Amino acid sequence: MEDQFNWGFEDELGGKNQFVKKHAASDAIIDFSDQMKVDELMRFEIVKSLNFKVPRPGENIFAITTKAISLMDVMNYIENEIGKISEAIVFFYTINDKAARYICELSKRANLKIIISDLMNSQRQKERVITQIFDENNVNIVFCHNHSKIASFKIGENYFTLTGSMNAGNNARIESIEIMNSKKMYDFINQTFTVFSEKFSINKRYAES
Repeated sequence: MEDQFNWGFEDELGGKNQFVKKHAASDAIIDFSDQMKVDELMRFEIVKSLNFKVPRPGENIFAITTKAISLMDVMNYIENEIGKISEAIVFFYTINDKAARYICELSKRANLKIIISDLMNSQRQKERVITQIFDENNVNIVFCHNHSKIASFKIGENYFTLTGSMNAGNNARIESIEIMNSKKMYDFINQTFTVFSEKFSINKRYAES
C-alpha cells in the first residue's frame, strides 16, 4: 500500500512556490530540438522533485501536490524516464500555447488522438490563437462537450494513463493525479475516444486559416 501513494505535498504553500514568476513558456518561440530547453519549459526538475516512482506494468500511483505542474509536464517527465511515446490519446478541457506546441511536436513522432472541450471551439481570438497552432501543424482534433483531463500513451510495453485535476496548462493550485500502467485501461480510453469521436463530436465553428 505504501508504494502506491506518493503525496508530493509540502506543509506550507509559500516559500518555494513562485507561481507568479515568468516561466519559459512565456517565450513566443520554442525550440523542441533542444532537450534542455524542453525540460525547462515542461518543468522537468519540478516534477522530478516530487520523487514519485514511475509505475511498472500493473502498478499505479496517486499524488497530490502544491506544485504548479500540468498533465503535459508529467507526460514529458515519464517520457524522459522511460522512452519515447509512440501512441497517445489525450482528452483536454482547456489548453494553452505551451501545451498546444508540445502536442504539435509530439504529433510529428507519435500516433495521436485528441479530444478537446467545445469551450475551445470558438472564433474568439483567445481560443483561435490555440486552435490555429493545431491547424497550422495539421493536428487532427475532435471537439466534444468534454471536461475530463486524461492522457493515455504507449512507451514500449508500457501503457500509461494519467488522470486527475491537472489541466494541459499550469495552474497555481493544489492538484491531484493518478498514474496507471495498464494496457486494459489504455484500451478502454482508446475505445472511448472512438465512441466520442463518432457519436459526440461537434463541428468546427471557426473558419479555417
